[in-house]
Amino acid sequence: MKKDIHPTLNPVLFMDISSGRHFPCRSTMKSDRVEVVDGVQYYVIPCSVTSDSHPIYTGQQRFVDTAGRVDKFSKRYATTASAGSSSAKSAAAAAKAAQKKKGKR
Repeated sequence: MKKDIHPTLNPVLFMDISSGRHFPCRSTMKSDRVEVVDGVQYYVIPCSVTSDSHPIYTGQQRFVDTAGRVDKFSKRYATTASAGSSSAKSAAAAAKAAQKKKGKR
């Protein structure tokens, strides 16, 4: 291997935010937060989903609605659907008028 071309591997704790469980390993990633486990200083990298909390591995489906995303989506498209239907109707009427015009020629 050539010297000085490879990134340095650091001891890292990947921490699952939802369960609090941590997974020690080595990575090129770093963070400002540092934690000492078994006398070794690790960089702490927070992860939202890991094998400890992912539904594929746990067999449990969890629904997390952060900041009301479902409500925001419903509100956004409820107003768009009512406004969009009137514009869609006018576009359809314009298309029919254009077809009638073509047919008269």
